[in-house]
Amino acid sequence: MQSPDQLARLRADPSLLPLAIEEGLRYNSPTQAPNPLAALEDISIRGKTIHKGEALTAILASANRDPEVFPEPDRFQVGRTPNRHIAFSAGPHYCLGAMLTRLEAQSILAALVRLPGLRLACNSSDLTWIPHDRFRVLTALPIAFEPP
Repeated sequence: MQSPDQLARLRADPSLLPLAIEEGLRYNSPTQAPNPLAALEDISIRGKTIHKGEALTAILASANRDPEVFPEPDRFQVGRTPNRHIAFSAGPHYCLGAMLTRLEAQSILAALVRLPGLRLACNSSDLTWIPHDRFRVLTALPIAFEPP
């Protein structure tokens, strides 16, 4: 709804819904950062040394906006492909609920995008988020649409 051109594109081609969901996960990752871990050995990353035993965490939301991986990372693009985001982490820490989340999103969004005149019922700057260090959750998502 914050990218009307992309909503129009999705309405014109509903087959883009799975790609739109993946782009939503990348663009506004539900998990911002997993639990911190301790480095198992000294490691140097881009000139910064992390010493064995130091706590570190990957900021998934930042990784999903990496311009070296995602062209125009701050632009929501319904048909973005490839889209190798890590919104649900990766490897042995991959979210067990990822598939359920995708199924829920598909059923909800398939119905929502068909609503005529679908729009935010507030300014996007008025959206508020529940303060949390790991998850990104809106306090509310006020929408409006035209009755059929």
